[in-house]
Amino acid sequence: MMTTSPVDKPRYQYRDLDLSSKEIRVVELLPGALDEAIRIKFHHVALSPRRPSAIRLPPTRKEIQKTLPADWIVRVCLDGRFLFERQRQYGPEEPYETSWLHPLTGVDPNVAFDDNKLEYEGLSYVWAPAGGEEYAYVVEPTAPSTGAASSRLNIRPNLAAALRHLRYRDTPRRLWIDALCINQANLEERNQQVHMMCDIYRRANHVVVWLGAEDAHSKLALSALRHLGEQAVYTERGAWRTNPPGCSNPELARASVALPFDEQTWDGITKLLQRSWFERLWVWQEVRLADERSFMLCGPDSISLSVFRRAIMCASDKKVLPSARVRGLILDAVEVMLPFSHQPFFRELQTLNWKGCADPRDKIYGALGAAPAAIRDRVRPDYALPVEQVYGQFCKAYLDALGRLDFLDRCNVDARQIEAPSWVPDWSVPVDRAVRLPYADVFYAAGASAAEIRFRPGAGGRRAGEVMMEAAGVTCGTVSFVGPKSTADSEGLRAAVKAWEPAALSTERYAPTNEGAVDAFVTLLGLGYTIERWPQCNSLLTVPEAAELYGREFIADPQGGTVSHESANFIRVRHRYFIKTDTGYMGTSHARPEVGDQLVVLLGCPSPLLVRPVAAAAAAATALPDPDSHPPTGEQRPRRFRVVGATYTHGLMDTEALLGPLPDGWRARMARVSGFFDSMHFFSAATDEVTGLDPRLRGEEDPPEWERMEAVRSGADPWNFARYRHRQTGEVINSDPRLTAAALEARGVRVETFGLV
Repeated sequence: MMTTSPVDKPRYQYRDLDLSSKEIRVVELLPGALDEAIRIKFHHVALSPRRPSAIRLPPTRKEIQKTLPADWIVRVCLDGRFLFERQRQYGPEEPYETSWLHPLTGVDPNVAFDDNKLEYEGLSYVWAPAGGEEYAYVVEPTAPSTGAASSRLNIRPNLAAALRHLRYRDTPRRLWIDALCINQANLEERNQQVHMMCDIYRRANHVVVWLGAEDAHSKLALSALRHLGEQAVYTERGAWRTNPPGCSNPELARASVALPFDEQTWDGITKLLQRSWFERLWVWQEVRLADERSFMLCGPDSISLSVFRRAIMCASDKKVLPSARVRGLILDAVEVMLPFSHQPFFRELQTLNWKGCADPRDKIYGALGAAPAAIRDRVRPDYALPVEQVYGQFCKAYLDALGRLDFLDRCNVDARQIEAPSWVPDWSVPVDRAVRLPYADVFYAAGASAAEIRFRPGAGGRRAGEVMMEAAGVTCGTVSFVGPKSTADSEGLRAAVKAWEPAALSTERYAPTNEGAVDAFVTLLGLGYTIERWPQCNSLLTVPEAAELYGREFIADPQGGTVSHESANFIRVRHRYFIKTDTGYMGTSHARPEVGDQLVVLLGCPSPLLVRPVAAAAAAATALPDPDSHPPTGEQRPRRFRVVGATYTHGLMDTEALLGPLPDGWRARMARVSGFFDSMHFFSAATDEVTGLDPRLRGEEDPPEWERMEAVRSGADPWNFARYRHRQTGEVINSDPRLTAAALEARGVRVETFGLV
């Protein structure tokens, strides 16, 4: 046991890193028994550029497939490994014939050599609150491992526990640990190291996840999850589940087969998934940068990261789980554990809104590991900047890189703690899960159009330095009625929905879409989540089923006190307001609307927005002079508005504001094209045709200067995108050139410029 008092040792003074050579510190954890004092050394390591010549990559999937017999196929697992599967008729209970080895050569194609990996392990853990600090004693790097410590560092209890469990008894271990390896007091160093975080974890030999100390049932939980994860493997970006080679209980992976876990096991799994590691923002990129050799540690017990991921995904597929609470915890864990993918970055950013971090700037900086290079290169961490400036710079970088206004979906006039223009979301304010639309970025109000904006410094209208964003779009109406805000509880939800209900609902028609008012209203209550729009989601209702359910529970029984379980699952408008416009539209918004708000669709924004006019006198009194500024079109200076929030407005979600209604018999719906990820397609009821080409643009020639390309999604694309290449310059864009402001005006659409302040 260590008997030296901590006060006998001075605080460790960090030696500066050579930031020009991208140096990092690596901790050498010196050997010791579990109850001995923690002793470490620091080493400086240059994170030199990756050398392509030092990497021997495995062959591509297409290359491997060419070498296989006709009855074999190669699949790509979520962790990047190749899996071989024999194609033949299998019996209902028969497991698939799979192998990690090539069926002809017996070679594992997953073996690759990357000399760019460095000899340290990246630690993923939770800092935990300050208090009850322990000490790590620092030995000089040139001293022997048994040498005396010269100084000390304060460390928090959770890290101390992790180091004690990670420490070997007889050999050192090298780790990268953010709390120790970054001099938190040196702002310049901290900025650079945070920007390098993606490379630091990617270059690690592997990642170790510390979940915390063991509890009464954690060993049982990990054992059950380990067995479950060994029965399933996910390929094709999650679209295909099969059994891995040598699994002992393959039927357990089927969605219809209940998990044979007893109450103690479920209790252990529940407590495991409630650990704070799953709620921390930074772990999200740390675990996604981890390779297949990485593992999770809970006390002395470990589980492969890949196996844990497969277990959680398999559990999330189960039709029956112990409770909605358990299902929610499992789904939250799936969001954390999914590897980097072709999922749009904004979707990842939305997921991180619920994750915890000590510094609100990290709501952006902690997500950069998943950001496309075009965004990451435009955002340099700077913890000296005010939070609102960090958020504003990110929005500009997002616009520059992707050309979209998806982030306006996060704006809420009522949920702001920062002093910034209304078009800058306050990322520090978590969105209630009952309010946030999980797939709002797949809404299609602006189609595959790109934003057309310009910024005017000094014209924000509230304080010096604010910026007005001028954005092109279309006015769709003025709010003429605001219904009460709904609540999450059953009685409050029912009362609000009844207050929203249009008169003569059963007999009237909804003018914007020329359909029955009851069909339009129930589609609105479900925020468009119906079988007709999401045909692959069997748990959803069809519009007629939803209408019948509403008629039975709300119209036939107007005084009913509660909402049934079936209705509660379908209705998605909790904590939302209802609006009607003078043009006949119905919609809902998470932000509080007012009569007189304008309903608009901006180019490049997937959801219709509510914007609030700024009084001319107030704008003139507060705006800074900007004599050289002029609107993009050379017309008069645009009217000024504040962003209220995004809406779901029935009849505007499928680009109707720009292109008009779909032809008779056509419907917009989501089609699965790769794994978990869907894209907007169009379905003809008359011919059963499903196409990615908008029928409203059929027969219309592409602009002669643009050549259409195959639209293969990459992580740098927004959800709604197209791919065109300029015939002369070679420029490639991610939007449809037929949906520019100029092209729309040529079609007779009245495009306006809105000044957002």
